[in-house]
Amino acid sequence: MNELISIIVPCYNSERFVKKCVDSILVQTYKNIEIILVNDGSTDSTPAILDEYASKDSRIKVINKENGGLSDARNVGIDKALGSYIIFIDSDDYILPNHVESLANLVYKYNCEMAISPFTLVSENDVFALQDNPKETEKLYSPLECIEEMFYQRQFETTAHEKIFRKELFNNYRFKKGLIFEDLFIMPDLMLACNSIAFTSLSTYAYVMHDGSIEGSGFTEKKYQSVFDIVNKIDSDERLKPIKKAVDCRLLSLISRLYFSMPNNHPQKRYVWQEMKKRRNDILFNCRARMKNRLIAILMYLGPKLTTAVYRIIKTR
Repeated sequence: MNELISIIVPCYNSERFVKKCVDSILVQTYKNIEIILVNDGSTDSTPAILDEYASKDSRIKVINKENGGLSDARNVGIDKALGSYIIFIDSDDYILPNHVESLANLVYKYNCEMAISPFTLVSENDVFALQDNPKETEKLYSPLECIEEMFYQRQFETTAHEKIFRKELFNNYRFKKGLIFEDLFIMPDLMLACNSIAFTSLSTYAYVMHDGSIEGSGFTEKKYQSVFDIVNKIDSDERLKPIKKAVDCRLLSLISRLYFSMPNNHPQKRYVWQEMKKRRNDILFNCRARMKNRLIAILMYLGPKLTTAVYRIIKTR
């Protein structure tokens, strides 16, 4: 396969990380790429850094826009993409030299619209490298099988940055602007638009955790609204009814993260607890559910206060 692949990198105040990210893209073994760096209204030195890279490599395009958030930046990148396939990379992450080639080989080999490889969670000081003689496995999924596997969160996640997409998938779908956990909102739609989806166990994407990440942030009203926009959408999607157990597992994971971050006096905390509770029994007796979710289901029999106390003790250890 030698089709043009568009790599979209949304950048917002990324001066600490973006050089490592872009450098990792420039050394990819797959050469037929365009690199779209979307400056999402940065107020630090990010724009100057991006312009410097663009002046040195003709494959790089810089798009400057007003701040609109991750979803908006990705959508702008999609609009400008000329490639047959699209890959997203977050500006504070980086990839191994064979990342693009590995995903491109998968979609070519299986003639599919999407391919997935798991990310590896690293800290800022970790050195991420390809393992010697990795035991790579591959699998071809139907769309519903892939969503089910994704919702069980064992081999891969809902995140957009560990996947390659045929560009036509975005003809009818875009990331929802202003939403947190935007990947979970759109990913079932994108997968159901595919004929098949390939997976490799080979990890070539470094997901860097740092103090400013959304994953580590606390409760906000925006996070509350985003969670229930997603819950309501997925719960009401009739196409997902055959995999309801997997849906409940993924939504419990999402809702519980929200619940344990909420202030005790929040007026909707009881409602959030009830949303967790109605999924509890199915998860408790589901052997495919992650142990973390089954543990939460067990703890819930202690009631809201004790569940929260025990969860916080476990989390700090």
